[in-house]
Amino acid sequence: PVLAEKTPGRRTLLDVGCGFGFAVDYWQRIHGGEAVGVELAHYGAVGARMLGITVHDRMLQDEPALAGRRFDVVYA
Repeated sequence: PVLAEKTPGRRTLLDVGCGFGFAVDYWQRIHGGEAVGVELAHYGAVGARMLGITVHDRMLQDEPALAGRRFDVVYA
């Protein structure tokens, strides 16, 4: 589904339940915009380290870094 986003410009992505974080990594590399993931399972942290991306390991509503944030695209 992130391949369908064709709006020009640098847009932001929030991937809720991002798993390993491949969509977050893809978004940053191909679209050039900021991308953030949320994944409670351990492999989210592993993916964050291996891919060099941001993946939070708390429930969305409990993550202070995302409080009040707005994103152009939310993938869940």
